Amino acid sequence: MRTKNASFISDIEDNVLQVMDSWKTKKTLVFCEETRKFTFRVIVKQILSLRPEDPETPEILNNFTAFMRGLVSVPINLPGTPYAKAIQAKWRIREIVRNIWHRRESGEQQVKGRMDFLDVLIDGNRIPEEEVLSLVLDLLLGGYETTAMLIAIIVRFLSVNPKMLGDLKEEHLMVRRSKGENEPMEWDDYNKMEFTRCLINEALRLGNVVKFVHRKAVKPIQFKGEI
Repeated sequence: MRTKNASFISDIEDNVLQVMDSWKTKKTLVFCEETRKFTFRVIVKQILSLRPEDPETPEILNNFTAFMRGLVSVPINLPGTPYAKAIQAKWRIREIVRNIWHRRESGEQQVKGRMDFLDVLIDGNRIPEEEVLSLVLDLLLGGYETTAMLIAIIVRFLSVNPKMLGDLKEEHLMVRRSKGENEPMEWDDYNKMEFTRCLINEALRLGNVVKFVHRKAVKPIQFKGEI
């Protein structure tokens, strides 16, 4: 039986392959939008066990996109403004999640073979419903934009550093060679990717994954004799 971590890594691999496969028919693409699509699919699968073909998936994505637009807008709650649309989108997402929860409680909807994050939250009814709904929305918000932005930053850095790109490819090929044909990736495989983890950490250090929230050194830092 596969562990939860193994399932998580396998879900990521499956979604990467699906998104990249969709590029074959496109002459051009907006990479940031593609990373958002990929990140969203992974998050809703882990939190709500939703697949791309489930009707709730595009419904949540459309509302979440409207919510993100209004998140950084002028907070004027008038009909037609981005802020007002964001508030409406937020409540629509909450209702979708609420309906999924109630279907599971009634036995109408079953998640086979695994527990997702919503199951963990509602297990035993220890957390009030409104808190669960707010937490799910916070998790979507916290992981969606930041992860998508980080992936885009990494690709940008790799595009101007061929040696780094070559080292990354070699590490991934080494891990793939150790696997059987069509054998899914697992958590132990990720742990072998030392260079990949260093690349992610360096991108986090140099890049800014949160819009309008800039970092500033609070004091001078000395490194290799330089300030």
